[in-house]
Parts: sequence; structure tokens; C-alpha cells
Amino acid sequence: MKNIISRTARVAATPLREWPGLVAALTVILATIPLTAFAVHGHPMKKLIAAALCQGFVYAWLAGWLAVAARRRWVAAAIGGVVALAMWLMCLPVIFADRMMSPEVLLLMLETDAREAGSFLGMVMSARPVLIAAGLLLVFAAMIWAAIKYGGRLRCCVARRPWLRGAAWVVCLSAGAAGTAHLIYMYSRFMTGDIARFENWTIRQSRLVPTLFNSDEAVLGDGVTALLFTVRGLRINTSELPRWEDIQRQVLATEMPRAAEADSVNIVVIIGESFIKHHSPLYGYPLATTPRMSAEAAAGRLVAMTDYISPANITSASMRNMMNLNSAGDGERWADAAFFPLVAARAGWRVRLFDNQLTKARYTVDVQLAAMMRNPLLTGRCYSLANDSICLYDGDFISLVDSIAPPGNTVGLLDIYHLYGQHFAPADRYPANAGFDRYNADSIPYSRPWLTPEKKQYIAEYDNATRYNDYVIGRIIDRYANTPTVFLYFSDHGEEMYDASDCAVRNEPSGDLAGWLRRQFEIPFFVIANERYIALRPGRWHDVRNAADRPGMLDNIGQAVLGLAATGSRYYRPERDIFSPTYRCPPRRTVTRSLLYDSIVGHRPENNR
Repeated sequence: MKNIISRTARVAATPLREWPGLVAALTVILATIPLTAFAVHGHPMKKLIAAALCQGFVYAWLAGWLAVAARRRWVAAAIGGVVALAMWLMCLPVIFADRMMSPEVLLLMLETDAREAGSFLGMVMSARPVLIAAGLLLVFAAMIWAAIKYGGRLRCCVARRPWLRGAAWVVCLSAGAAGTAHLIYMYSRFMTGDIARFENWTIRQSRLVPTLFNSDEAVLGDGVTALLFTVRGLRINTSELPRWEDIQRQVLATEMPRAAEADSVNIVVIIGESFIKHHSPLYGYPLATTPRMSAEAAAGRLVAMTDYISPANITSASMRNMMNLNSAGDGERWADAAFFPLVAARAGWRVRLFDNQLTKARYTVDVQLAAMMRNPLLTGRCYSLANDSICLYDGDFISLVDSIAPPGNTVGLLDIYHLYGQHFAPADRYPANAGFDRYNADSIPYSRPWLTPEKKQYIAEYDNATRYNDYVIGRIIDRYANTPTVFLYFSDHGEEMYDASDCAVRNEPSGDLAGWLRRQFEIPFFVIANERYIALRPGRWHDVRNAADRPGMLDNIGQAVLGLAATGSRYYRPERDIFSPTYRCPPRRTVTRSLLYDSIVGHRPENNR
């Protein structure tokens, strides 16, 4: 028995004997993600680094077997080079954006077009991260070169010193056992086809709370596991699309009565992007960033909803819940619900989609948001008209809409606009030298300890983008001046603009979880009606005004639209329609999968006010 164990140990140690330098180098390289996060951003993650080194050793040992089988130095060098390049690429989000590669990050990358990519690079590109990235690549190259060239010396050094050989055995056996055990545990959790189980596991693994980027043990472990977890998570999410398509086929097969309102009014849904609620004077902001909407409010034609939140702080997750009739607060998934524009179309409304972010040409993989919004099932069955091109600025996009759908006297329209809004970088969201650069750093009337002149300038650019967005909203309102029309304008999620912390755009929470939730998930929601609509439907407008202070969430916005559309089908749930007298707010407004918003922010929503 002793001979068998000894022989097995010698065989298992073959990669360590023949390629010790390569195994050692790859072990460190494979653990570079948490090491980089610690070195560059100072994140405390000693346990994660230890786990990554143990798991990296297991993968490095397996890579060593490939080198042993090949018996060629150039093959060993190639293996090391491929691994090093892959890990360097995995580290780039950490270096430039303090973000780890994850299913959500990969999804964002797939949904990013040239405009967004250019804006993002403009925000993150600076000398420091560029030098760090270049330096890391050089370090990796030096490690692989040294491993191949001097690996034999390392082997001889260990062989000549019994105490060093014994220590190496202890370290390798311990790291191998710990790494193997943890990898088995990890794979048993995320290599599953059950979406709910996958999400529940990733939430439990987060070191703080589930956010845009969670499951630290996966994304902050060794690079191989992080890559497998990312691809697996994305693949699991793609499995929901066929189920969603089956639900829409059921909607198409369902007979629905014609909605009476389809013969008398228009409904316009305007989806904004990255609009911070408290950067509007309608919610107390000191700068006049929304003059048109403020004028509508002063005339009694605008109602500002005061307690509305988004279920997610990324566009794709928010819109999947927004455009379908599921209630996330009641544990329902978007893929198991009807697409509300399709329900409206089946009830006689002419649904038109004007989207300045998504086109059919960008629909390349099933997980992309366009796979839902531009799904072939909807062509000719849901939309009577949809744009096939986009514009750099939303104002130019409205001019495009004017050319393909000229304003007129038609009623029975349910028009959906998806704008580019205030998406980063805000200076790219409005045309230069066109009168929209109203504010600069000196215009910001408040101070924070972290606000430098450069950061105040960035805030000013965001406020300029907000004012330009208000101009765009005004142009949309004017398009329907000749018809009784009600407008619902809201943002897909919140944002951070150095308001309460030294962060911009979206970020992970720091110590103030309640404040983080408010900034990321509270959204502006305005209901606007022109004089023709108010005169024609005074009772309906009275119901809207009464709902101003009711708590709500975007996952039920479709029910509000169906209520305004008077769509009397089994898909309409008046208790989920915030404008209905029978509305009941879900007892648990749940955001980013499992956070109970009201419990954390210390707010108890009243259901009927």
C-alpha cells in the first residue's frame, strides 16, 4: 500500500518536477484578478486571494500535464502565453473600472455600441490605468520567460535541499487539496440549469450585498473559474428567451375585446436613460434643468410621482421587467409574463416603437435586450411601425421620427420612445455649441468634500444633458398637440453623480446601503397630459393626480399603461395599476433580485392614499 501511495505521488508530481517554473508562474498569474483588485484599488480580500492561489495551482498543475505530454519548450511557452494573455484581458475591467468580469459585465459589453464604447473609454482612459495595464502585461511576459528559461534551476534548487523539498510537498498538497475541494463546491453551485438556484447562490456569495457585480468567490477567484462562471451565467440567462416567446404565442392566440380608448386618445410612453431623480427642480434640485416639464407642472398638466423605483440599475434587467406584465415584488419573472405592448396591440391599439438605442441590426445573441424588443414574433403582430436606424443625439432622433411618422390627427396610438438620455458620458449626450452648454463648474451651487473643479464640471455636463433631455421631451409633447394625449415619462434606473459619495455613474455600495439604494433605484416619473386629454378624460386625470404619492415600481408600469388604454383582458390587473383606486403596492418592493428596498431605506409604503 505504501508503495502504491508513493508511486501515485511521484506520478502526480510529474508536472512539478518537469515544469516547476511554469506551474509556479501560472499559479500566480491565474490568481491575478483579486491580486490586482487589492494592489490597484486596495480592496481587502485576503481570503479570496488565498482561495484564488489554491485554485490557480490546480489549473496550473493541469496545464503542466499538457506541457509534459507535448515535451516541447515552445508548447509550454505557448500554454503560458495564452493563459497570461487571457488573464490580462480579465484584469482590464478591474484596472480601468474597478469591475470584475461577470455575466452582467459581459452582457453590458455585448449590448454596447460604438457610441457607448467611445464614451466609456473617454471616461476611464488616463495615464495611471494605462501604465498599470502595460506594466502588468510586461510582468506576465517576464514571468513566462523566466519560468521556461530558469525552471530547471528551480527544480535543482529544491532537489538539493531536503527541507525545501519537504516544504514544497506540504505546500503543494495543501494547496491542491484546498483548491480541488473549493472548485468542486463552486462547480456544483454554478454549473446548473436552474436560473433561480443560480441567482440565489450568486447572491449568497456576495461579500457585501448583491449588486451589478456579485458572487465574489466566482468573479474574484482564479481566472479560469471567473471565465467559466461568466460564460455559464450568460448562457443560463439566454435560456429564458424561448420561454418568453412561448408566452407571447399564447397572447397571440388569445381573443381580446377592442379597447374603447383606442378610438379616442393617444398614449405615449417615453423611457429615459440614467436620469437622476434629484437633478430635477420638480424634486427639489436648485438648477433649472427641466424648464419645459416645470412649465407643464405649473400649468397643471404634469404630475410628478414621488415614490417610484426601478427593479434594477442596469438597462437590460430594468426593461425586461418594465416591458412585461410580471411583478418582481411578487416573485414573478419577466420570461413568464406577457409583453404589454403586444397585449395592447391585440386590443386594437396601433403600437409604434421609436428606439434610439436598439435596432434589429444589433440583435446578434439571444441574451441581448434587442432579442426581446425586436423579436421576430413582434414583427407585424405588435408594432405597426419601428425605426431601423439611430442617431447620435436624441434631438436628431426626434427629427428622424418626424420623417418616418409625421405628426397628425390620428388617435389610438401607443407610441413607445426609448431615448439615449443622460447615459455616460453626459457631455456626449448633447450637441456642442448649440446653446445647451448652459452650466459649468461654477454653476454648481453646492459643495462636497470630494468635489474638485473637474468633478463639478462633470456634474455641470450631466445637468446640461438633463436640460437637453427636457428639450427633447418637449419636442415629443409637441408632436401630439392636435390629439388628446397622455405621456408617461420615466427613467430606466438611477445614477450617481458625486451627489452623496465620491463616485459617478453606477457603482457598488459603500457603507451607506440605504443611500446607495436611493441613488441607484429611485427614478423620476412624470405623467403629462395635454389640454385636449384633460378636457376629454377629467376623471382619468383626477385618478392620476390622486396617485402622485403612491409607492410603485417599474415592473408594474405595463399595468398602468393597460389601465390608461382601457384594455379589458385577463392580462390587466387593476390592483397592480398605480392609477387605479384598487391599487395595492407589493408588500416587498424587491430590487436587484433580493434587496428589500423599503425595509433597508426605512420606508413603510402606504398602499392607498
